[in-house]
Amino acid sequence: MKTRLLWWLACLGQRMSIAQIDRAGDGLGRLFWLVLRSRRRLATKAIQEHLGLGEAESKALAYESFQQNCRSFLELLYVPKLDKAFLEERCTINRPDIIAAISKLERPIVLVSGHIGAWEFCSTIVREILGITRVTGIARKPKSEAMHVVMMRLRERPCISVIPHRNAARQVLRRLKNNEAAGFVVDHNTSSRESIFLPFLGEVAAVNKGPAILAVGAKALVLPLFLFREPGGRYRIHVEDPLDTTTIPGDREQQVQAVTEFYNEAVERQVRQHPEQWFWMHKRWKTKPDAETEPDSQATSMAE
Repeated sequence: MKTRLLWWLACLGQRMSIAQIDRAGDGLGRLFWLVLRSRRRLATKAIQEHLGLGEAESKALAYESFQQNCRSFLELLYVPKLDKAFLEERCTINRPDIIAAISKLERPIVLVSGHIGAWEFCSTIVREILGITRVTGIARKPKSEAMHVVMMRLRERPCISVIPHRNAARQVLRRLKNNEAAGFVVDHNTSSRESIFLPFLGEVAAVNKGPAILAVGAKALVLPLFLFREPGGRYRIHVEDPLDTTTIPGDREQQVQAVTEFYNEAVERQVRQHPEQWFWMHKRWKTKPDAETEPDSQATSMAE
């Protein structure tokens, strides 16, 4: 019953244009800002501590972050309508040379991004812009089974599949070794057993090493990819130079460490460049090196 109701609401939401989704996201962000007081305080404090801003400026930035991230969640409704024409009309690419070079390769690719900008659109970018025929997104499963079912329906498309992160390693590795692509959102809090602890915005954070393990095992390229909103309903595709795991010296543990550091630093750079578009209300630094802490059940994927 809950699944049918949520799907009915999602179908209604899919009738919105991208401009309507932006306006609805701004309104939802204002509502959450008023209602979610603890998350509002968490986001403001995190900005103060990690960007070194004053209280008033941090509060204003946190408010904008609420609006931007509510847009991100509602953009999931638009994913089934995304196509190459939409991307070509509305998107610019910061490094078309990287896109051109990657699109000619027959290599496994591990794509890494964060909860920043229009992350729900990233898998479609990979398929349409990079020309990769099969993309797998790895997602954290939300607590609500009904929400999980609806989100999977919206995210999955021909040639784009989404699988829960638990017990996904073998399946993803097999697909990577078949020269496919797999996408990960790598800036969520995770358990200490799944992590390497690294500095992130000036404080040690648990960084998921799973994508690095898979990238090294598949001898993959690791490509940071982000999609940022710009004025006038436009977007900018931002890619960085990929890391070729076959060129990393050292043993397997050292290679995994290097890859984890690589994508952690890539996300940090973009958060510093676009702090208003990052998910500050997330408990990013919850897991500590000296204590096991249950991570937030935030659903994350690049098939988003």
